[in-house]
Amino acid sequence: SAHGAEPARESKGGVVYAKAGALWLRAGDGKGDTVELAPLPTKGPVASIQVGPTMRGALVQVADKWFWLAFRKGKPARELRCKDKTVLSPNGRCIICGDGGGKALLYILGKRIRTIKLPFAASAYDFAGSDRIAIADNKGIWTMPPRANDDADCRNTHLKGLSRSRPMAAVP
Repeated sequence: SAHGAEPARESKGGVVYAKAGALWLRAGDGKGDTVELAPLPTKGPVASIQVGPTMRGALVQVADKWFWLAFRKGKPARELRCKDKTVLSPNGRCIICGDGGGKALLYILGKRIRTIKLPFAASAYDFAGSDRIAIADNKGIWTMPPRANDDADCRNTHLKGLSRSRPMAAVP
């Protein structure tokens, strides 16, 4: 909960946890100073904390709401329209989640957050490495690659690469 220390996954040798209405960082050995990273945007139990390898921010579920908290002073938390499974990419640059109505949303993190509503119902979705998004529906599993000649990064994802005519595998 926001009132007790709930460790998240380690990142850069430390543990990120929620306590007293904020996210905190402590060295992985449990010694040394703690650093306040960002205030929590609302009161309630903290159900999930996901931190990317760059430590630029955290994907946090407080009660039944999802937020992106940038670790920059004065930067407000951004409430996300996520209602189902919500995942931060391995490189910490994108978030994919369900909108509660059977569609997947892709949030691309940067100076401003861009949202892409994926054009069909998705029963499952996740990241396949840091550069591909894998999406399943009742007909198969597809991947969405980044554009050619760009960094292998979900920020460069485009919908043209997602094709139902080229399934990776059939769903039983």
